[in-house]
Amino acid sequence: MEDKTVVRRSASGETSVSKKPARASDDMLALSVVAALVLLILLVTFLPRPAFQIDRVEYGTTACDPASHSYQVTASMTIRNAGGVGGVASVHLLVGGHIAATGNYEIPAHESIVRGLSGIVGDCQWHRFSVELFVPPSDG
Repeated sequence: MEDKTVVRRSASGETSVSKKPARASDDMLALSVVAALVLLILLVTFLPRPAFQIDRVEYGTTACDPASHSYQVTASMTIRNAGGVGGVASVHLLVGGHIAATGNYEIPAHESIVRGLSGIVGDCQWHRFSVELFVPPSDG
């Protein structure tokens, strides 16, 4: 604990010097900040939240359309929420590493759903397909 030096002068002109401990309000402020940080860490750690995982993905494609020189790819997937609360899983369908489609799926806690996500491939070339979960930007 820090000491504060206090100089006092009496009416007769005498000077006295004393050391006083730091104010109790300084200690309370520090204790309040520490308590708030601990509470925040506990809330983030133990507050239930969704926990999504994509399982069993199968990809299907249509034949190349010679008129548009394109084809459609569909990812059929199982999305599981192992978390303690429901939420919305946001999924990208990637074609050659680029986003071809986006889907948002409401999934209750401890449930699985099977959904399809389709996108258009703008050429008739072979591409690698994949899906990924992502966190959408907030509207704030």
